[in-house]
Amino acid sequence: MAQTRSSRGYFSQGEPFYVQLLKLNPDGTSGYRSVQNWLNRLRRRGSRSSTHSCLSALGRLVKETGLDPDALVVLSPEDGARRVQGLCDGLNAKGGWQFARTSGFRLTAFFKANGLEVGKLLDLDYRGMERVEYVPSKDEVYRMADVSGLRDRAIILTLYGSGLRNSTLRALRSGDVKEQFEKDINPLRIHVTGELRRADPDACKEWVEYWTFLTGEPLEALKAYMRNRGPIRDEEPLFAPEGRNLTPEMRREPVSKSTLLRVVKNAARRAGLREWRAIRVHSLRKTFPSILDSGHHGGGQIAEDDKEYLMGHTLPGQKAPYHTSNVEVLASRYVKHDWDRHPLALTKEEVRTEVLGLLMGKLADADLAPVAERLGISPEEIRLLIKRLRPEVRRRERILLRLSRERKR
Repeated sequence: MAQTRSSRGYFSQGEPFYVQLLKLNPDGTSGYRSVQNWLNRLRRRGSRSSTHSCLSALGRLVKETGLDPDALVVLSPEDGARRVQGLCDGLNAKGGWQFARTSGFRLTAFFKANGLEVGKLLDLDYRGMERVEYVPSKDEVYRMADVSGLRDRAIILTLYGSGLRNSTLRALRSGDVKEQFEKDINPLRIHVTGELRRADPDACKEWVEYWTFLTGEPLEALKAYMRNRGPIRDEEPLFAPEGRNLTPEMRREPVSKSTLLRVVKNAARRAGLREWRAIRVHSLRKTFPSILDSGHHGGGQIAEDDKEYLMGHTLPGQKAPYHTSNVEVLASRYVKHDWDRHPLALTKEEVRTEVLGLLMGKLADADLAPVAERLGISPEEIRLLIKRLRPEVRRRERILLRLSRERKR
């Protein structure tokens, strides 16, 4: 049989347990008519990794019931549902409540592909303990990136800087951004559409089309990774598996979800984050709106609709098409936020705004501290500048601009 992918990687030796159970042939076909019906459906809708998960679930049901696939699909809906329910209840009893639910959904799809409706007869409302999730700060994200290799650094910073979901990141192909790299476009535009579902069925949640972006250090990390990979075909994944024994076919598959989870958790552990066990891939997606909520580095706040759009959330009415048709406006709003490790060096206009505000206003010590931090100099330096700047604002503006830039190096 062709190389098959599991949650732990590709099978380079042997074969998955379900191959004999489901009479799978080296060419990817099956000796069972019911399995072939399902394979045809899966190939139209899913990726190779999701096909493996589906076949694994069916293999477990065959082992559990002792019935071959063709025998399962001639059962009554009630009997079929009873057998699926028994398998799922057993998985839930072992503590895998999420695994039990997804297995039930996959098996429901198998029966549906063969004209049998069992989904409405199943109770898959298993409840597990809510997992505690830790959302890293920007500083912690960069600490995670610093202890990672080129690919993993690019993965971490792309998740953080774009807010993309796990499946969406995995579905992106080199061709989706290649032209922008060649033209050195900044910020990088990432277009999420239903087309990405060809690579991963979950890549475009609820079929919501949207744009998001990447700039600053996250964009530079992605560029460094892409340059290191050398020539890449447009159809190859943006983030590819790594390993010594990977075949060209394997390299054309995106990294698995479990690989992304290991990348994030291992980076958090090596970076010394106390809550590393509670960090997931989705945690970096939650760091993304925290940067948007922190406001523009030149002042101002992003609109709530803009933030929700960049997150790929469903917007009411006709707001989503409006945002989609005004991508350049949205990009200009996105780059105003501070995605880099340290605050951006201030422009001359921003320095002038800060200086005039100090000269014209009466700031208490409590107000002076955050302004000093914003400029990247000490409160004492600001006090000294206030005394000297009054007769020669423009000349001293340049001093403050230089001091601000020097502190950012």
